[in-house]
Amino acid sequence: MKILITVKNNPPSRYLVTLITQELIKEVKDLVNRKKHAQAMFTSFAKGSLDREVLEEDIPHIEADLMLSEEHARWDLVK
Repeated sequence: MKILITVKNNPPSRYLVTLITQELIKEVKDLVNRKKHAQAMFTSFAKGSLDREVLEEDIPHIEADLMLSEEHARWDLVK
């Protein structure tokens, strides 16, 4: 599962992270479902595989299953 994570800086930083194991995917989905977005971000960074930093102009071309920030999670990304 691929996640586009937005970290609030000025300007915001965005990272593409891949969750490899089903156990990790389930853990992050459970955190998101419980509205623990910041914890889901931390878990993704700590246990997932960081693919790359994403520039603003690259966002329309990114294929991700989830967009995640400290306050929000969006599953409805168009691929």
